[in-house]
Amino acid sequence: MPPSITSLETLLERLATGERPGAVQLTVLSDLGRAEGAVLRARWPSLPVEMRRSVLERSLELAEDNVDLDFSGLVRVAISDEDADVRRMAVLAGWENRSTALARLYAQMLRSDPDEGVRAAVAEALAGFVLDRELGRFDTEAGDLLVSQLKEVWEAREESVDVRARALESLGPRSLPWVDIAITDAYYEADSRIRLAAVRAMGASANERWLEFLEETATSEDPEMRFQTANAIGLIGSEAGIEQLKDLLADEDDEVVIAAISALGAIGGEEAVEVLQRIDADEEGPVADAIEEAIEDAKYHEDKDLLASRIGL
Repeated sequence: MPPSITSLETLLERLATGERPGAVQLTVLSDLGRAEGAVLRARWPSLPVEMRRSVLERSLELAEDNVDLDFSGLVRVAISDEDADVRRMAVLAGWENRSTALARLYAQMLRSDPDEGVRAAVAEALAGFVLDRELGRFDTEAGDLLVSQLKEVWEAREESVDVRARALESLGPRSLPWVDIAITDAYYEADSRIRLAAVRAMGASANERWLEFLEETATSEDPEMRFQTANAIGLIGSEAGIEQLKDLLADEDDEVVIAAISALGAIGGEEAVEVLQRIDADEEGPVADAIEEAIEDAKYHEDKDLLASRIGL
């Protein structure tokens, strides 16, 4: 038996007894080959559910700290787990994977997974596929199928609000007339969760036509709406949104202020830098840190735009 399989078998035996593994032991689950993946798939269901949740969560945390670790094999096994929490974590963990095979699996789960939390996670994870389809970086037929299925979910009034909201957000990057209509309709719905989804979709579209809508949400009584508005303006990236962000810099909620600061950094340019430099903040603290980071981001965008203009891009 290859050493890698022996190490994996040893780890799985310890997990089955409830032993909590250390970080080094969990790295055995990274870079699984086909043979190791088959062993894990066979043994995984027999592990206690709390252990499966813990192993997946901790492995993904390790991957965030170490880019050399690849737990995609573990994710492929966990995504078909009988436990909804494990499936949901696995779906969100696979957000960087843009394979057509994963797209087909997500499409199936979006239609048939019995847990609405998992369906919402799938709808959210599809945002990257939609963006890649919009930019021509993903298979046209497969991408259009995903967009069509997200549309069906959005239009299914019997579906839960959270799932419909995530579907709308993921549709945001797709520049189609019916998507604009869906976002506009959502903006005027009574349910605040749907209205928040509309604002997020506006940001995902990167289309400055939505700035007139965001001018209204910037004065909402709901701090979450103001927060998402600032984020959306930053994603749209137009200097036309700077005036709205200036107003949000005086918000009573520090999270909204920080979001507005970050948005200015994302927009970049001379005007954004000037606004950031005029902000009165304590020398230390999250707001001051956000200003420093945003100024760096804004200057980076300014330098990049200058370089592009010089070389004729």
